[in-house]
Amino acid sequence: MIGNRGNTLYRNTIAASIYWIILGIFLYSYLHTGNPISLSVATDRVVDALSISFIFLVNRIAGKPDDAHHSYGFHRVETLLNTSVILLFTAMAVYSALETTHLLLTNAVRSPGSAVIPSIMALVLLLIAAFFLEKDEKSNFSVLFNHTFQDLGAIIVTLAFSLASEYFTGLPLDYIGSYAVLVIIIYGNRKMFGRNINILLEGSPVSIKEVEDRIREEFPNAHHLHIWDICQHERVATLHLSVPFFMKIGDLYSTKARIEDRLSAYGVNHVTIQFESEESAKPRSDTM
Repeated sequence: MIGNRGNTLYRNTIAASIYWIILGIFLYSYLHTGNPISLSVATDRVVDALSISFIFLVNRIAGKPDDAHHSYGFHRVETLLNTSVILLFTAMAVYSALETTHLLLTNAVRSPGSAVIPSIMALVLLLIAAFFLEKDEKSNFSVLFNHTFQDLGAIIVTLAFSLASEYFTGLPLDYIGSYAVLVIIIYGNRKMFGRNINILLEGSPVSIKEVEDRIREEFPNAHHLHIWDICQHERVATLHLSVPFFMKIGDLYSTKARIEDRLSAYGVNHVTIQFESEESAKPRSDTM
């Protein structure tokens, strides 16, 4: 078991190193050629390189036991780190778009096709990284494995525009390619960005109304349902349930188990139920 875990850590470390190498390749390409398409690709590589590096930190911190001040543990660290990546990505994307526009308007001298070799190297390295990355769905690293296919698409687009710019030197294909890559990576990361912002707002992609209607099919007296995400892997829920005052403890446990089963279908893995007497839940009429 320990050997297995060590082998997985070794493989993920190799994959993380490859992501940083790819980032370095495109940053070097941009700094030495001024080609804007290399800067746009580097913007996306920053997100991936930091994300995979933060996963090591998240796995270490999130695994810490709860303490007196953090009853849900440290899972929210994942969201905080992802938010920092989002802010950095936004700043770099804006800079990349402004720099591309500046170079285009000033008709700056550039090196058409300079991103061809970096793109070919990146394609090979991404395939190697995908081979080493952990693919277990329960692992944070599996998200990056799935994300690799989007990365391959962005690199292929980069390669296509770079090759075309060598043959059609009169057209600003490097600039068009730079904008195209930015659009691809923004579109590809939109769900991750939205999900993390939603978590910070204590929201969830689950429809509260849909879940509440589903629970009320069996428990009509269920109310005040709340569902929110602690992180991408921890979803909690609370609700109130009015029950007859004579209901036995054993029946309450059975009811709780059935509600938990229904909520688990929506990814909820921690439930708190407040049982109330039906009599106390009824609205009182004013008496003279």
